[in-house]
Amino acid sequence: QRFALTKDVYLEIASAVCIRSGTSEYNKKRHRYGVFFVCLFRMYTTIMNIQENVVLNEKTTMKNSCITRYYAEIEKQEELLEIFSFIEKEELPFAILGGGSNMIFPKEFDGVVIHMNVSGTEETDTLFIGCAGEEWDSFVEKSIKKKICHIENLSGIPGTVGATPIQNIGAYGVEVSEMIEWVEVFN
Repeated sequence: QRFALTKDVYLEIASAVCIRSGTSEYNKKRHRYGVFFVCLFRMYTTIMNIQENVVLNEKTTMKNSCITRYYAEIEKQEELLEIFSFIEKEELPFAILGGGSNMIFPKEFDGVVIHMNVSGTEETDTLFIGCAGEEWDSFVEKSIKKKICHIENLSGIPGTVGATPIQNIGAYGVEVSEMIEWVEVFN
């Protein structure tokens, strides 16, 4: 389900993805995944570091030549509030950039490119949680060390943790939707 941010803009950003550990039999019997929507509202008082006229060549796997009007590197979840307040106020289009795979930009983008760079993992007894900017392959490697069932089949897929629920990545008979317990999104 998508929620309108402004009249022409739709947004789904995963800020964290949680993989449940357990046996394959348990994963077959349980429900696919639940989605938790986190709504955060506050007025911004200062704008985060927004760069102007940034060349995106080295930020995508295709390395196509593009200059974006504005570029914001998101290091903390709170910065999403600031950048979207700026986008809404200036009435700008935006694009979300994770690992840069599957992204081809036009030669000029008259909007804001938001690079999700919130990374890190945490764990509980039964859950392994990755932030949106964590590289997917790094997340897989760490989860294998924690004995997460069947996630090793998803190794080597480019991108970030935040993109996996939207793309529902899969390989060798395993799809990430079979492993996801919950997704936290910015709405």
